[in-house]
Amino acid sequence: YSVAIASRIFLMKPSENDIVVFTDGASKGNPGAGGWGVVIIHSKSEVIEFGGSAENVGNNQMELKAAVRALEYLSSIPGKIFVYTDSKYVINGVESWLRGWLSNDWKTASGAEVRNIVLWKELNKLLEDRKEKGEIKWCHVPGHSGVMGNERADKIASSFAEKKKLSLFSGKYKDYPRKIDFSKLGDLSSKKPAKKTKG
Repeated sequence: YSVAIASRIFLMKPSENDIVVFTDGASKGNPGAGGWGVVIIHSKSEVIEFGGSAENVGNNQMELKAAVRALEYLSSIPGKIFVYTDSKYVINGVESWLRGWLSNDWKTASGAEVRNIVLWKELNKLLEDRKEKGEIKWCHVPGHSGVMGNERADKIASSFAEKKKLSLFSGKYKDYPRKIDFSKLGDLSSKKPAKKTKG
């Protein structure tokens, strides 16, 4: 599958009761030492940060891993989820490629096996299991554009990839030192159409 994300702006924004998730992945070498990071804000009340590392991985794997681990953490928690990621690979996969892969027995249009198939299968199962608990809205945010949640997820991912110590937060949002400007959060694509990406 080759898909370009069309330029678009959705005005839908998280409400007071929604779950806001920021995910990011990093790879030092691509493939090389990798890390992934997640920031979850539940109803503007509770915040948890977490992440992990892996060896000999690519950036796309870590971006996908972060999304999988975030939804795993939220699997038993009902409510609408807004997932913010700077990965067009994840956005394209969820919104455009996944349906075709499922109908084609996890093969691409060219007949090749889907890359990162284990992670995509994990994500697909999480999406299926989530249907009765609440909608998931996938939102693209430009990387390194000053969006605090995205910047923090990137910092977590990079720290794990570089094996640097980092203090992770878990507690009340009122005590969280990195405030998110929720008024500016919508589902924003890039201002220009994305380049075609092989799935």
